[in-house]
Amino acid sequence: MSKIKNALVFTVVLVIFVLPTVVNAESTVNVNTAILDELTKITGVGPVTAQAIIDSRPYGSLDDLANAKGIGPKTLEKIKQQGIASVTGTLPPAVEDDHWLIPNKILKANVEYFTGEYDYKYRTDDKGRIVAVDIGKLSMTTRTARLPHSADTLDKLQGDHAGHLAGDRFGGSPKLDNLVSQASHVNLSSYKKLENKWADAVVKGQQVKLKVTLNYADNARPTSFDVDYTIDSTQAVETIQNVNP
Repeated sequence: MSKIKNALVFTVVLVIFVLPTVVNAESTVNVNTAILDELTKITGVGPVTAQAIIDSRPYGSLDDLANAKGIGPKTLEKIKQQGIASVTGTLPPAVEDDHWLIPNKILKANVEYFTGEYDYKYRTDDKGRIVAVDIGKLSMTTRTARLPHSADTLDKLQGDHAGHLAGDRFGGSPKLDNLVSQASHVNLSSYKKLENKWADAVVKGQQVKLKVTLNYADNARPTSFDVDYTIDSTQAVETIQNVNP
């Protein structure tokens, strides 16, 4: 009887040990679409790292997780060995042109979408205005020529330019999902100076991340831009008023 009990205990322990190693499509965590709580199911990924993964989306492969803050080579290898994380369905459906209310003219309200050469992330408010740009990894375009862009930005004042939120040199979209009315001084000077700094850093092989928050009054022309950017580990924050001096 004692031998039978021991055999049963061994069998139960063996089953408990083996089951977690079985990974199927339903048990994987898609790092491109998972919410924070789902990401923390991955061993070695706490809330802070999970948020960093979300902030650095999208990912073309698991190796791209190295771009997320807090994920070093050892953590990345551990994540890959578990077989739980995946990049299935690389980007949410919003990447396709369903963020337009009127194609190439008016954006839908309260949507998150990806656009441009590198699928940078954007968000609109309840009026369909772009309120946030989130770029986990800024890159230079592979193109050799500048793309013609839409000039008819909303609520444009005399002397305003159609300003890129993610510049053409960074693969930014030439459509109104990346363009807003900017004072000429902002487009040609204050914002451009930041773009030059970012471009220099990217060319040198440094990692540039940035978030732009757009502020509004009672129309679709931004009143200011809050720019939070990081070059390697150095962070800076600037507010640019959308006016000419």
